[in-house]
Amino acid sequence: MNSTSVNPQNNIDEDEIDLNEVFGTLNRYKYSIIVFAIVFTIGATIFAYFKPNVYSASTTIELEEEGGWGGSSGDAMSLALSGGGANLDNEQYIIKSRFLAEKVLRGLEIGTRYYTTHNLRTIELYHSSPFLVVSKELDSSLVGTTFSMEILDQDRFILRMVPAVGMKEQALLMLGLIEAPADRPKPYEQEHKFGEEIVTEWFSLKIDKLFDLDNREYSFSVTPNEYMAGFIQGGISTSLVSKSGSILQISFQDNVALRAQQILNALTERYLQQELEEKTLEADQTLKFIDAQVEEINKDVEKSQGKLEQFRSKNTLVVDTSSQAMMTAQNMAEYESKLQALDIESSVLQNVQEYMNTGKDLSGISLGSADYTDPALAQMIQKLQEGILARNSLLIEFTAIHPDIIKLTEGINSIKSSIKFTLKNEINMMEQRKQVLRQYIRKYERSLKSLPENERQLANLTRNTLVNEKVYNFLLSKRAETAILRSSTVSKTRILDTALLPAVPIKPKAILINFLSSLTIRF
Repeated sequence: MNSTSVNPQNNIDEDEIDLNEVFGTLNRYKYSIIVFAIVFTIGATIFAYFKPNVYSASTTIELEEEGGWGGSSGDAMSLALSGGGANLDNEQYIIKSRFLAEKVLRGLEIGTRYYTTHNLRTIELYHSSPFLVVSKELDSSLVGTTFSMEILDQDRFILRMVPAVGMKEQALLMLGLIEAPADRPKPYEQEHKFGEEIVTEWFSLKIDKLFDLDNREYSFSVTPNEYMAGFIQGGISTSLVSKSGSILQISFQDNVALRAQQILNALTERYLQQELEEKTLEADQTLKFIDAQVEEINKDVEKSQGKLEQFRSKNTLVVDTSSQAMMTAQNMAEYESKLQALDIESSVLQNVQEYMNTGKDLSGISLGSADYTDPALAQMIQKLQEGILARNSLLIEFTAIHPDIIKLTEGINSIKSSIKFTLKNEINMMEQRKQVLRQYIRKYERSLKSLPENERQLANLTRNTLVNEKVYNFLLSKRAETAILRSSTVSKTRILDTALLPAVPIKPKAILINFLSSLTIRF
């Protein structure tokens, strides 16, 4: 049997031949390689120079988890929804929602943007423009269109505007092969003075000079401020600092560092504000309900007191000798006032039950300061409202089959079922308490029948007056309690770090690009 022997010397020779070929090839194309490296370096440097900088501002907030969409095992909230942390997901949806972005835009004017050129670079002049554009009318086709200004002197300028069209259509227009449609804005070029009203068929604006203009050319674009919600949403990103914690980091990226900082700080302020508005709305709803009850009871108090005083003035002897009637009336009044208080709170629960069964808007419902209900019920209602708000925010941008919306919908349906179950139990328990109270009241009513007519009449008048006064005082106490809660409402969210002005852009990576370019030249 023949064996093939391997000669190590042959392998060494082959490796030497391969290396020689490589170095030979490099030597033949060395000038092309050097030219390519130089062109690459120059191109990378130009790219890094002209590419707009992107800045990132960030802030951190702490969210208080209130039993949330998770909770301890065995409680009603845990049974309502499985899994923890979904509440934090909801808050992230709200932070990135159009609903909140529109609130931010009420305090920030960012739709009109100003530009100039410096060292061949286009620079945006945010809060540093030497002129101010006041737009009164703008055709929808010109939203975001660039208007250019050629400065003639400190008083005069030439305003130019070319409507945005497709490249093919623009080429045909320039060649004169087609004409611009009559219903489309025409290119514009006119000389104007600062402070002059510029009125055309397609736009109406005024340009006021704020201070001396140093450059010869400027430009601006106008977008109605309410259209900028998408711009804000597109720059927001959120992330949890840790999976097990409730600290949320919010970032915003923008070409202008100051605008990124201002938008992010305004966003967190509006987020806290809308949370407080929701809580005060609940308190306002409760106060409105109590005030209506107080108004009615106050009328009953005045009426019953009038009847009692009238009876006492005519039956002085009965009033002085009827101690048993007075004692019976006081006992009955005590139980009847408790019964009426239960009726009021039961009506609140029945109102919520009606909302749940009919599918009405649940954003304004509240249990107020009900004493006899399970505290978990109020928490469930609050979490349901948060889930509905988050779902409505997502539905602005996505369809109902989006995975996140499906997840929220399942959670909402689950907690609705738990609320309905809890409401039914609470109402049944209240009915049982009311039955016990009615039994005591019937007992005293039987004892009243054994009294003389005048004493029985006195007892009934006294009882009505005491009941109305007790219920009136009960409602006043509830109103005071709710008013205190409203005035002391605090946000469950705490801002840990406000957004600072970004000093260094995160894009483009100019240092990295130049470093890679230098490596290319070396090799």
